[in-house]
Amino acid sequence: MLHPAKRMVLNCRAQPVGRCEKVTIWHGLLVNLAILSIFVSIWMQAYDAIGRMAVWLRTLTLSVLFIAGVITVMLLPFQITTGIQADLRTTLIVLAGLFGGPVVVAGTTAAALVLRALIGGQGAAQGMAGIAAILIVAAACHFMLRGRRPRAPDVLLASAAGAGGLPAAWLLWSGYPSQQMFVDAWIPIVTIVFVATAIAGLSIVREERRAAATRENELYAAAFKALPNLMNVKDRSGRFVIANPATATAMGVSNPESLIGRTVFDFYSDEIAGSFERDDDRVFNEGTATTERRRAEFADGSVHWLKTTKAPLHDRSGAVVGVITHDVDVTQSELLADANEEMRRQLAEALENMSDGLAVFDAENRIVICNSQYSALFPRTADLRMPGSRLQDILRAAIAREEEALLPGVTLEQWIDRVSTDLTQEGTREIHLFDGRWIAVRVRTSHDGRSLSLVTDITAAKMAQQALVSSNIALEALAQTDSLTGLDNRRAFDAALAREFARSTRNQSPLSVLMVDVDRFKAYNDAYGHPQGDECLKQVARMLKSSARRPGDVAARYGGEEFAILLPDTDAESAAAVAELVRWGLGELAIPHKDSDSARVTVTIGTATVVRGDRAPGDLLRRADWALYLGKTSGRDQIRSSQGDDAIGARLAG
Repeated sequence: MLHPAKRMVLNCRAQPVGRCEKVTIWHGLLVNLAILSIFVSIWMQAYDAIGRMAVWLRTLTLSVLFIAGVITVMLLPFQITTGIQADLRTTLIVLAGLFGGPVVVAGTTAAALVLRALIGGQGAAQGMAGIAAILIVAAACHFMLRGRRPRAPDVLLASAAGAGGLPAAWLLWSGYPSQQMFVDAWIPIVTIVFVATAIAGLSIVREERRAAATRENELYAAAFKALPNLMNVKDRSGRFVIANPATATAMGVSNPESLIGRTVFDFYSDEIAGSFERDDDRVFNEGTATTERRRAEFADGSVHWLKTTKAPLHDRSGAVVGVITHDVDVTQSELLADANEEMRRQLAEALENMSDGLAVFDAENRIVICNSQYSALFPRTADLRMPGSRLQDILRAAIAREEEALLPGVTLEQWIDRVSTDLTQEGTREIHLFDGRWIAVRVRTSHDGRSLSLVTDITAAKMAQQALVSSNIALEALAQTDSLTGLDNRRAFDAALAREFARSTRNQSPLSVLMVDVDRFKAYNDAYGHPQGDECLKQVARMLKSSARRPGDVAARYGGEEFAILLPDTDAESAAAVAELVRWGLGELAIPHKDSDSARVTVTIGTATVVRGDRAPGDLLRRADWALYLGKTSGRDQIRSSQGDDAIGARLAG
């Protein structure tokens, strides 16, 4: 019977001596390695297909693969020494932790535990403890990676941990082994597990790298073929080594393969091909990339502008073995650039030929563009009105140099803020400059915060406007003035009467009217002539105007030889006094009138003052007119008031 220490080696199980003698260590080991090789081979062959599966299906497939592998190696153990057998279950569990994930590790470990329990034997408990220890190692490997794919150092570390897990489990379970056990069993087992795990893991890592490189190369190849720009590689002899379809089309051949081994001299004239060759030689000699724009004529005769980048292609030793050429067709951009340049030239010419000033400000109120007319319109700050200048600085200089003046009660900063705000809002602002000129600034804004200011000298228009206003005022005055006497005409008198009647009614204030008629004026004209009659009317008008001396009084020529005086805030008694003053003053003039009863020019005056029954200006005017009429029919050269006159009251009532 074997010593207990020889029956409790983790990862091994004791067998009858007779059976162990039938299987040599090399035979069993090679079988296990063959199984592991088949496992790795299956992995490699199915790697691409497994990688394209859904996550759940990929996990299931890997679980089946690892479980099948661990069951197979456990069923075909190899003998280490007399009475002690081993297998490569550790390798598969560690690989599951590196490449499979938690679910695969759990499935593989569970299968190993179940199978070891079914096999039984004296070392079953120790074997299951060893499997549990390797589970910890596999889980640690998975969490160590943190989601990334394993690399060679990870595989070697995991292989060492998996191999070292066996002695660790032995120490925890059975204590230190004997020296003979350590030499005969543990050293071979640890070595075999480490080497097998490392070789298998590194093979899988290499396969993953190969698959990744293959996919990357396929992507590069697809991108290379789909690239619309011209791209090719030439060797030191100038022969095409590789080219994409766009290059083939430009060279006038059906496919890129037709270019391989040929040179540009096969497609272009010696002069053009020579220039291409010189560019390639410069890259070969200098070993640095170059980029330039050049004009190129394609095989179909079309002319294009290309942005050509040439870069050296190095081998592993660093020597330049080829030139990579990448041509971008920039014909459209060149045409667009030419069109933009022409448009810019035309715009600049148009700006300079404008009669108005123009300035474009950015969102920070800095001048972006301006023409010379803009600066010329502001001579004292012309040096500042240039691209890059801030509006706030220009405005401060305009006040300091007395180009503009502040309004009363407005500070400099308030004015600057207001003008800056105006620049962000569409509208028109007028500026009165120091030299008397008027400037109109029309602002138009854009969505990006910029604004355009169109500046126009409106001095002539402003002066014309002011002249027009003055003319309108004069015309208005003429429209309301009697041309002969200079008094207000009937239209102006009626407007004043309506205005004052409304005020009198509103304020309950007195209002009086005097109707004045020159006596026997027709006879005066017949006797002295019309020119003398006009002069007579002028003298009467001056007398009336001097009598209506208060600011609110209105003296007017009502028609022909008839005049009227409007007296606001005047009662009947005061109105009679004014009428008497007119009559007395005219008597003082003593204008001769041979057909008059008194041998001089006289007037008859009818007065009226607003009473409670007056509802309209016409009521007041009719009473004054009837008073005048009664005065004329009762002898002339007198003053007749409608106030308290029963005859006038009866007449109006009738």
